[in-house]
Amino acid sequence: FSALIQGLGAYVQTQWINEVFYEQKRRFGKVKNQLSYHDELAFSIKDTKTAQNIMERVIKEALSRVNDRLLLRKRVECDVQFGKSYADIH
Repeated sequence: FSALIQGLGAYVQTQWINEVFYEQKRRFGKVKNQLSYHDELAFSIKDTKTAQNIMERVIKEALSRVNDRLLLRKRVECDVQFGKSYADIH
């Protein structure tokens, strides 16, 4: 059972990452990912409120599409944090 749950979690995360990358490519013409670790993603963006709002929307909308596509009854959600170092966002 544990392997099933972990496998499903890994699958959902992979689908989410693919959606984020797709949306980055569509909006910005390129994909930039600084870190993908366990259940975390980290990106380097401009230090402006506008860039933060856009990236937060990209991340959350991508996860929403995964929830919809997989017909998850319990929706997977995420927290988005901004900072100057990994310590700020972990």
